[in-house]
Parts: sequence; C-alpha cells; structure tokens
Amino acid sequence: MEMQNVKKTKIICSIGPASDSVEIMSEMVKKGMDCARINLSHAVHEDTLKTIDVIREVRR
Repeated sequence: MEMQNVKKTKIICSIGPASDSVEIMSEMVKKGMDCARINLSHAVHEDTLKTIDVIREVRR
C-alpha cells in the first residue's frame, strides 16, 4: 500500500481581537492554520468586516 503525501489533520483557529492583524494571522498560517473561525455571537459588525478583510489579505 502506497502512502499518499497528503496532510489529513486540519487546524481550525478561532479568530478574535488578539489575532486580528495581518502579521499575527500570517504567522498562524505559517504555523499550520488551515481554517479561520470567527465567533459571531458577541461580534460587532464593523469588527467582523475588518477580520474578514485581514483573512482575505493573508490568503493572497
């Protein structure tokens, strides 16, 4: 049986005020983050839009 060179473990990170910058989020991606989770239960709309913009910038 041949082993595939595929990463199966996914790392999902909850994004909040402490990780809401391009520099920090870029570092999280370098360390293995596969998916960003935004908790909307206590979020302010404007802050959520900023977080989405940061995620999109890091994705490029």
